[in-house]
Amino acid sequence: MSDPVRKLAFLLFALAAVWVQLHQAQNIPIRCSCPGTVKFAPNITDFEVKERRSGCDKTELIVTIAVGNNSTIQRCLDPMGKLAKAYFRCWENKNKNESRKHECIERKKKTDQ
Repeated sequence: MSDPVRKLAFLLFALAAVWVQLHQAQNIPIRCSCPGTVKFAPNITDFEVKERRSGCDKTELIVTIAVGNNSTIQRCLDPMGKLAKAYFRCWENKNKNESRKHECIERKKKTDQ
């Protein structure tokens, strides 16, 4: 093979390899984080809102709950439930600011007392 033909063959091989890598990277399945939900959760210490995204067509609310021995568990709240809607409203009112989400937690604790 002549030198220009080798260069062209190498270039085509390299482009094919790059195309295959890019094509495979786009087919990563993304799923919802919450396979099941609960309507109520006591002792919420933190929460995370996951907006709709590719592979999950619903907004999810994952709460961290304090349990007896200084440990925590995470649960998904039903987005259509009263408690989740209250957190969503507060989150929107705080302009989705991570540093202000504790205000939503404190506000909910005051209304529960």
